[in-house]
Amino acid sequence: MNASPILHLVLLLPVMAGLAPAGSVEDREDGSTTIHVVVYRLPDPSRPDAITRADVAVLKEFTRRWSEGWDETLPDGLVKHHPSILEQRYKEKYKANPARYGKHNWGRVQIELEQFRPRRKPPEGVSITDAARMAIEAGDAPDILYVNFRQSHAHIRKGLLYPLDKPSDGYFAAMTEEEKQFRVHEKIWPVIKRRAAAVGKEHVWAMPFGGVLGKVMLYRKDLLDRAGVPHPTNDWTWEDLLAACKKLTNRREGSYGIRLGMGRSESWFWTGFLWSAGGDAMLYDAKEDKWRAAFGSRAGAVALEFYTRLCTEHWVDADGRDRYGYAYKNVPDAGQMWERGQIGFYQAYISERVFSTIDPDITGMVAMPLGYPDENGKRHRGAELNSRMHGLYARIKHPAVRDAAWEYIRFEGSKEAARIRTRIIVAAGKGRFMNPRYLRLFGYEDLVPLAPKGWEEAFKIAIETGKPEPYGRNCLLIYCEMTKPINRAENLGRFGNLPEDREARIAVMQRLLKRGAATMDSSNRRP
Repeated sequence: MNASPILHLVLLLPVMAGLAPAGSVEDREDGSTTIHVVVYRLPDPSRPDAITRADVAVLKEFTRRWSEGWDETLPDGLVKHHPSILEQRYKEKYKANPARYGKHNWGRVQIELEQFRPRRKPPEGVSITDAARMAIEAGDAPDILYVNFRQSHAHIRKGLLYPLDKPSDGYFAAMTEEEKQFRVHEKIWPVIKRRAAAVGKEHVWAMPFGGVLGKVMLYRKDLLDRAGVPHPTNDWTWEDLLAACKKLTNRREGSYGIRLGMGRSESWFWTGFLWSAGGDAMLYDAKEDKWRAAFGSRAGAVALEFYTRLCTEHWVDADGRDRYGYAYKNVPDAGQMWERGQIGFYQAYISERVFSTIDPDITGMVAMPLGYPDENGKRHRGAELNSRMHGLYARIKHPAVRDAAWEYIRFEGSKEAARIRTRIIVAAGKGRFMNPRYLRLFGYEDLVPLAPKGWEEAFKIAIETGKPEPYGRNCLLIYCEMTKPINRAENLGRFGNLPEDREARIAVMQRLLKRGAATMDSSNRRP
């Protein structure tokens, strides 16, 4: 089937009201059957950037493979035609069981992927991901859900995610070991495959797509150069970061050392420091099948003392004015400040697929800095490890809709989809921003030397030292709960109520964190 009608529909859906979000099977006047699958987000074909065009190309290829099949050029030059996904896996099964699948024309089936639109318009400023979450809670959801680490347990516990490895479906079993290894990083397996008490069994609940995400530190080369600050290397430390932030912060010129955050989830900016101090946000208690707050440790206190210095340390500027900290935290215009080159450092995710399309002549990338030495003299480094994930809504009514939704999930994150994306991005002249792993894998080795120097190494360090964002039972509000002691510490620092002695300050920080951890655990006693 030609993909243009599908893409036209994607463009229209966001502005059309009253459309049901659930997928369906439709018999058309020409005698064909159409399976409608609603996805929480689809690429917008009106956008001209290379990454979006690559995603649109993957969508087109999937719809073609579903109904028409595809050709493969073999090493000997011969062309092998593969039957359609429908023909290979579903047509005969559907025909053989009309009581389950309905009396449709399973010989002529096309698929239409449709952009999710909730029945109720979400409040102003709500992201599409949050809109989908709100719709799910209201029983109004797309067939393919976006699943993040922290929300995953709540989705499983509430029965909103469909197990992908049920033997009766054969979804997960149909994936080869090569597919699984390409798609799922070893550190992500505990996130997607785990036991849920509400179900009583271990299942695969979601599939990652787009590769693993690590957290790195970006820096503005132009600002560092003007201030005489050396560009950091991957062996840099907290001491190096603090010294650089002190030199970069110049209130007269409107420049700051580092961009941090504010609000209920500020601790997202702090967790990298927590892990780099050798601490943890939460730990799993296998005996009770619970996650418990672990941020009240001495390592957590060391991390909070350093973070609070970045935010509130007192100093006097060249005009004799009292100043506090080296961080810019005004969220609404922090992005513009960064783009104008007025902020030195900024934590950001780096994708396994496309590192970034930022200008490497202006912006550098480096691994998160090593923390202070612990009591054994060892320095740690840690940062968040994450991945975007897709799941199937558990309440999909028609089994053919669920089958088609699974096939999209399977293909969208496949090696072949990665090949298509790489080809489109390279053709657009953006190949140097691809992960060299993909350039080597798909025959673009000549572009590897053009990749920004050091970015591949920074990514490898981020993944090797990264820890999955808390994802289990009781983890949903972890950032909100960790932010409370951070706010209390900042208030103490801002008003000069912290001890001058470092060990005494650490003791204060640990009391704040312990209190916050105890409060979180007590509020999580319910199932």
